Amino acid sequence: MTDRHRRALLTLLAALPALGLAPAAQAQAWPDKAVRIVVPYGPGGLGDVLARSIGRKMGDAFGQPVVIENKPGAAGMLGAGTVAKAPPDGYTVLLGYTSEMTVAPQMAKNPAYDTVRDFEPVALGGVSPLLLVAHPSAPGDTLADFIKAAKAAPDKYAYASAGAGSPAQFAGEQLRKSAGISLLHVPYKGGAQAVTDTLAGVVHIYFSGFPPAVPHVRAGKLKALAVTGRQRSPALPSVPTMDEVGLRNFDLSGWFGFFVPKGTPAPVIKRLNEVISAAVVQPDLRESLANQGVETIPGTPADFAAFVAAEQKKYGAMIDALGLRER
Repeated sequence: MTDRHRRALLTLLAALPALGLAPAAQAQAWPDKAVRIVVPYGPGGLGDVLARSIGRKMGDAFGQPVVIENKPGAAGMLGAGTVAKAPPDGYTVLLGYTSEMTVAPQMAKNPAYDTVRDFEPVALGGVSPLLLVAHPSAPGDTLADFIKAAKAAPDKYAYASAGAGSPAQFAGEQLRKSAGISLLHVPYKGGAQAVTDTLAGVVHIYFSGFPPAVPHVRAGKLKALAVTGRQRSPALPSVPTMDEVGLRNFDLSGWFGFFVPKGTPAPVIKRLNEVISAAVVQPDLRESLANQGVETIPGTPADFAAFVAAEQKKYGAMIDALGLRER
């Protein structure tokens, strides 16, 4: 080995420790500025409530602002696509929902992103069953009454959804199939708009998240017909489950989870997970969300990744069974 080659090798070896420490140093300094949480739906929906509740706790823990950015459109895919293209530095976080993270990419013929390829799972934020609500003008006071009327008048009644591929659409299609009725599907850009038009009587029923709908149920402005979870919700304990009213296989709870762009340093993901997991078990936050029908479930990034994989498999089978995959 010549002296020139020996000097070059020594220079390279001297640089390796610094290169290896770079990610750790970056994570140690993180965050040193505001963290942005992108919510791919409009203000007022369940995702917005959850992001702001957890975001406040995150900001306290980080000592840095946590900014919520609502970016609705394309059933959540617009906001998700924005985060997929963001720098993988931990400063842009997605609060993803079931539809844009497990459903829409499987339904679309040419999706703008792939959940596994483009994102790193960080933490599960919350799980909530859907609440089937109806405008007061909808026939009857029970789901059985509504089904009977819908059978007598095919395509007379409409159900809302938070967009194509949203859990509300799956629930509406499952109701149509299970009950043997024909309903019109009216998609919206988000849950808040769907609730607004259900309140106005533009559509007759909607499988809503709990926070946007429960106040209107309690005020008598909407009728609560059923819950899609396996058990009744503490938020509305008098409302039966779909199973109780005779419609099986309706465990279609929606979930929200935190994701970052692929390539985000592992120490940053670990720190995010620790702070989010600590936030969702704090009694005030857990109780507040439980009263709105949301169950918080802490876990590791690996736990969340396994959960997302199982959800993708479940909804993939439903997409095929209902014939909703784009050709």
